[in-house]
Amino acid sequence: MLALGMENSERLETDHEKTEFVQRRGSMEASESCDHKEDVENQHSEKIKELRSKIDVNMDNNVLRQVGRVDDAFLLMFLRARRYIVDESFKLLSNYIEFRQNNASLMENLSAWELHHVLEDGLPCVLPYTDQNGAKIIVIFAGSWDKDTYGTLEILKAFILTMERLIKTDEAQLNGIKIIADFSGWTASHTSSLSLSFIRQVFAMFQIHLHGNNMATLHDHCHLDTLPAEFGGKMPAVNRAYWARVLVHLEGTKRSHVYGENPFRRSLSWDTDEQKIPHVIIQS
Repeated sequence: MLALGMENSERLETDHEKTEFVQRRGSMEASESCDHKEDVENQHSEKIKELRSKIDVNMDNNVLRQVGRVDDAFLLMFLRARRYIVDESFKLLSNYIEFRQNNASLMENLSAWELHHVLEDGLPCVLPYTDQNGAKIIVIFAGSWDKDTYGTLEILKAFILTMERLIKTDEAQLNGIKIIADFSGWTASHTSSLSLSFIRQVFAMFQIHLHGNNMATLHDHCHLDTLPAEFGGKMPAVNRAYWARVLVHLEGTKRSHVYGENPFRRSLSWDTDEQKIPHVIIQS
């Protein structure tokens, strides 16, 4: 992924995801549970210092002047994503800051409440489990875009909101993110509604593997055991409302912490049966 970052140390995961992730953690992080945990933590601290020093040295760079924070938790996100290679982590940080700088208007007032209809259409979805390597999986149902109801601006905001939340998870930081784009139902009318700037912004966020109808190629990247039924996998069909529920839950929890419970909470279109709503853990 090109853009990676975190605005706070909030972490999001389901119980099932947490169990899978513990079994699949990257080798460097897994070593923390061994006798050398203290040595590994010291190595991580040194890498954080190196990255922070590199930022200080390059502060004349117009992009890096926009860095709002250089605390350990923030810098660790970039180091994890690049296996603690400082130069590569620095490039990733610079790309992230530059993206936010170039798309400042898109980053403002991101709200799951306002974008839930876009998210429910699968633009995008995040699956409630990881792939065989522990990576998070994003599914984009491009053909579901109801262009008469919302435009590319709302889609971009939904993508950005998803990434800003998703990259706070250990799975994404350590094992990356895989993206599946499903263009079934896509029409010439959809194509004509796209602008060049929209395409550039999307590709600035994602490195997308396009598999067309060749499921064998897709299965080389994601095992059948971790793919939804729509893509020839053994998992249940995608629940497109799942990720929207997660984001709205997070947003509602955050608001209640600041303002208190809202007695006029909006009634959304999905089932509110507690058994069907994913259990979300938020840790600071």
